[in-house]
Amino acid sequence: MGAACSTCQGLEPQEQSRGRKETGREDSPDPAVYDLMRRSVAFSQPGLPQQQLHPQQRQRGNDDGTSGQGKLLYKHQKKEKASLDPAVSGKTTYLPPTKILVRRHSPKPTEEGLSGTHIYAIRYPNDQPMLLQKQELAQEQAPQQQQQQQRPKRNLIREDAYQIPTLPDGEPVDNLFRPAAMGVPPRQEVVDFVTVSEEHSIYVADVGLTASQCDRIIQVTEQVCRGQYAAYTYAKQTLGCREFPTLAAICQPAIHTMTHAILEFSQNRQLSLDDREPHMVKYDVTKKERQKLDMHTDKSEWTYLISLSNGCGIDFEGGGTYFECLDATVHIQRGHALVFPGKLRHCGQRITSGLRFLLVAFLVDKNGTVKVKTEEVPSAPPANVP
Repeated sequence: MGAACSTCQGLEPQEQSRGRKETGREDSPDPAVYDLMRRSVAFSQPGLPQQQLHPQQRQRGNDDGTSGQGKLLYKHQKKEKASLDPAVSGKTTYLPPTKILVRRHSPKPTEEGLSGTHIYAIRYPNDQPMLLQKQELAQEQAPQQQQQQQRPKRNLIREDAYQIPTLPDGEPVDNLFRPAAMGVPPRQEVVDFVTVSEEHSIYVADVGLTASQCDRIIQVTEQVCRGQYAAYTYAKQTLGCREFPTLAAICQPAIHTMTHAILEFSQNRQLSLDDREPHMVKYDVTKKERQKLDMHTDKSEWTYLISLSNGCGIDFEGGGTYFECLDATVHIQRGHALVFPGKLRHCGQRITSGLRFLLVAFLVDKNGTVKVKTEEVPSAPPANVP
């Protein structure tokens, strides 16, 4: 990464629990990040089942295929009409500040995408340097009232702030994403906007999506397409949201939040969503053609990928977005958006287990840009950093 990249802080491994063998942790290329990811998710999702945070605790032979986000797949859902209610009204979720960690994994020639430089955007529970020490752990156990006073209001997310628009009968779906709708301030603004590389204009935004909202978007996606995805772009694991009014409506608040944030950040009001955007992307380890996305560029001014899944074995293993200009793979958490110029060569690294869902959109300048179409660019596999 160039000298203009943001200052990234180091990470010290968390002290291991004595007497407990964690298979998933040992298999991870970076056990310290594995621990930190679970700590982060548990902090912002206190009700998450322990078997999802620690998959190794499930009894052998008791996995029915619904672990992680598998339960959201169409084949595991009740055959009922898709609902737009994403969560329980009135519930509040705290999303800690996002920090950037840069890690170097030792080479593993047999495991594609695991070696080299990896950049993690993680919601860190304490707004302190990246040191996992007993003092910090003690601070997390402080009374809830004290923590509430220290939390910025923008990091407190109400479930009912995610208001899904209603389309009157006969009104085209395109109206949900027209420039006039995207240009007004959204009900939920981005929680954080951090820099991965200033030189290459790569950023991570916290969209303010809660776990239940992300799961509901996936659930509706699976219901409307009955688990059948098509080649919306050259990839074979995508689905155009505008093809299904129910899906378009439930995605609109998140798309509004991110599109408006980029319009404000770039100071370019000529930008708008491409006529076919947004779309869903599904990585599925059970289907070979859906485990990764080859090196390509997007003919867009800006591309953003909203992650609806958590890595590090919670929902999937592996994955991440590799950028040729950085020679590094960027990993984001559920509810984060990775923002970058579409001209940058990038690819989706192979997942080695689970499911990974993304909500993707392209912003274009329709006054000076031709119609957007994602193109595959032949290239050699990402080089590993020794």
